[in-house]
Amino acid sequence: MIKAGIPYQDPTPEMQLQYSVNMEVGSVLTKLGLCMTIVGSIIRIIVGRFNKRT
Repeated sequence: MIKAGIPYQDPTPEMQLQYSVNMEVGSVLTKLGLCMTIVGSIIRIIVGRFNKRT
């Protein structure tokens, strides 16, 4: 429900294809967002540790 919403009840083939595309786009963007959050957190921790040493 977060990415593409609730699927159509009786979709046409075009609507089904569009829903599938939207789900895939949402999936990719969610994974990228999670990876960016993790990488940003790791970088922030590393920078914080270097600043404490100097």
